[in-house]
Amino acid sequence: MDEVPLKSSFGNAVCVDISKERWEVITPEDLENDRPEIQPGDIVILHTGWHKYYGDNTKYFIYSPSLYREAGEWFVGKGVKGTGYDHQTLDHPLGTKIRWGADPICPFTIDEHKKETGRHPGEDFPDWEPCHRLLLGNGIVGFENVGGDIDKVVGKRFAVAAFP
Repeated sequence: MDEVPLKSSFGNAVCVDISKERWEVITPEDLENDRPEIQPGDIVILHTGWHKYYGDNTKYFIYSPSLYREAGEWFVGKGVKGTGYDHQTLDHPLGTKIRWGADPICPFTIDEHKKETGRHPGEDFPDWEPCHRLLLGNGIVGFENVGGDIDKVVGKRFAVAAFP
């Protein structure tokens, strides 16, 4: 974070409402079709409704919806300045250490995903944290675990300052 320019942490923002359920993926279509329209240079705050589950608990950290490669590519292509999320991380939990790698911290998620979808989660989430790499690698900051009064700004444009 010491290499991220301070100007990346404040500016014009928009909070879009993309309500999602357990393990759903936020898609480029979700981002493109939501209102107010996301503009180049915006800091985009995603309201999925999962902030209400915030805490040191399984539901919030393991089952939240989130972004994956395609949404990260969309943000980069759109030229946004930053992103924020009312869920635990900018990458889908099944694309993180929760289930990824030789020693996942929650290996039970593999069987749960297989039971729900008939596929190994590696088929749906083959890449390790692609949004982290795409966004941060392109100078787009990400603010995780946004909550507080997020419900008051859903569907609005506003100024935001979120310093590290």
